[in-house]
Amino acid sequence: MVEQICYKINPWNVGMRRVNKIVDYENKRGLRACWTGMHTPLPDILVFDEDYRLVRVYESTNYASPEYYISRDKTERYLTTLSQYPCERIVVVSFESNLLDGKEYFTKHGIKVVVVGYQD
Repeated sequence: MVEQICYKINPWNVGMRRVNKIVDYENKRGLRACWTGMHTPLPDILVFDEDYRLVRVYESTNYASPEYYISRDKTERYLTTLSQYPCERIVVVSFESNLLDGKEYFTKHGIKVVVVGYQD
């Protein structure tokens, strides 16, 4: 039982490294950023201006290898979730190859793709 818990917690901790970096970055810019947690219908990160207006939302992945890719179901969920927000929308990936259908899948819907180039 302990092994199963560790197995589930470790990917969460790895994924949260990137989320925490993005939140810290946005907060240092004078905005109010917060992560939403696992298994919510919200984007991973919400960013508000000084008047608490939503200005940016993020979905973030943190894969170790360019050979891993976001599943079709998760890709569709990211698109659906982000498309609901009338603000800047961003998907952050480690490698462009993590996107099964490429950057254009998101950019044609007005969603910016940021490729970091490594796992946090």
